[in-house]
Amino acid sequence: MPGSERFVADHMLGKLARWLRLAGFDTLYLKPASYSDLICAAKKDGRTIVSRHTGLFKVREITGGEIKGLLLRDDDIDAQIKQVLTDLDIRISPVIRRCPEDNRQLDETVKEQARPFVPRYVYQTQQTFDRCAVCNRFYWRGTHYRSISLRLAGVLKEAS
Repeated sequence: MPGSERFVADHMLGKLARWLRLAGFDTLYLKPASYSDLICAAKKDGRTIVSRHTGLFKVREITGGEIKGLLLRDDDIDAQIKQVLTDLDIRISPVIRRCPEDNRQLDETVKEQARPFVPRYVYQTQQTFDRCAVCNRFYWRGTHYRSISLRLAGVLKEAS
């Protein structure tokens, strides 16, 4: 199922954590985090660790296969997303499903609830709104949404 993989990202990968959330993945971002923090979170919730720390991948729980880990090779965010998708053989659709700030699943909401929280023009021109129940942010399918979706689609195309 798209978006069913769960991740824990270390402090070096905040941007990747946001993009994985935008792609629909439950992604825990730990900052700061020790190796043991990452391993505990991965064990507890069945998450795959993503990191650029080579030393982490020498830890017994990862080398022994108790938990999954992915050592990222590149600093470029598009290359990181592509590596996650290809190395873990993940398929997604480029649709925003999670709050990029706090990792919560977005809930579709009635338009009237969005009125006090979004600009007037947005309220007048958009019909569909999603809301994060935790931070109370509202999201809509405007130009920013399209830009994010197109970028994810481009990375997906390269990955396949």
